Amino acid sequence: MRKGKVFKIHSDFYYVDSNAAIFECKLKEVLKKQKQNVLVGDNVFFEKIKQTNNQGVIYQVVDRKNELTRPKVANINQAMLVIAFKEPNLSHMQINRFLCFFEYNKIKPLICFNKADLCNENEIEKNVNIYKNIGYETIVTSIQTDEGFCELKNKLINKTTVLSGVSGVGKSSIVNKLNSQLILKTNKVSEKNERGTHTTRHLQMYNLNFENSHESFIIDTPGFSYLSFDFIMPNELDSLFIEFNQYNKMCKFNNCTHTNEQCCNIINNVGDNIEVSRYESYLSFLNEAKKYKEKVTYSGNKVELNYKTNQQKTYVKISDKKRIDSRRLQKQKIKNKIEEE
Repeated sequence: MRKGKVFKIHSDFYYVDSNAAIFECKLKEVLKKQKQNVLVGDNVFFEKIKQTNNQGVIYQVVDRKNELTRPKVANINQAMLVIAFKEPNLSHMQINRFLCFFEYNKIKPLICFNKADLCNENEIEKNVNIYKNIGYETIVTSIQTDEGFCELKNKLINKTTVLSGVSGVGKSSIVNKLNSQLILKTNKVSEKNERGTHTTRHLQMYNLNFENSHESFIIDTPGFSYLSFDFIMPNELDSLFIEFNQYNKMCKFNNCTHTNEQCCNIINNVGDNIEVSRYESYLSFLNEAKKYKEKVTYSGNKVELNYKTNQQKTYVKISDKKRIDSRRLQKQKIKNKIEEE
């Protein structure tokens, strides 16, 4: 039995890297029955099934230290959010959306501001400082001038990093720059709608092959333009804005939503200690979270448990089929009793 890391998934084939050898693997039938999901970045145990070809069967998935649902990756050290200053234009709402998603999943983010050659120094500093001042790790890069790439390598060495960001910001170009042996497909941003086109079609992990490092991996992901807050309740949202934490405890009301309440310490600090664009993003995401709460509350999609509790004792419920059979039997007994009488 061998151990390896899943670096690509295509259809129902799992491509596993084991000591620089690539194996095309299938999932063992028992794992399929258990509905075991395998993600890019998973460490797995597999067995080679053919001596001539590098084909195998995955027998076990090693417990993950973390995972993301979008993109679907596992065992990562950090998420690098790639943002373009222009082409496509920078959106603070989009940045804040990704950052909240990473905070929710407890994944350390690194914000990479790319295409610095298209901006002046004042504009770069203004946008970067919004996130640098509240504690996020930031870096400024340019494919054209090589700016920031030495520093970027130091931040990626001996780590598994997942790339994220909308299409057209330069994720694949950055990977090509970090490892000249990789030639990932890239496209220009559309002049008509100023949006990028999808060049990366699937998740794939690449070894950056840095000098003196064999464990520096980066996962290129397809760009996506929207993350909806359909997974969190409104009262949990403020915890995802890290600069709110030092102010929200001083609000007058414990259940303060930081919207229109009196004596709200968050509102009082907007513009001075809290960036206006961050607060506007909070209000927008709050509306999404409220819609999600309303959907959950009134949808009536109650999950039936297979056990019940009575007087601090837990009993296993019988299945629906057996319950129906039991009721039929009771009705038959009553009917027989009536006929006998």
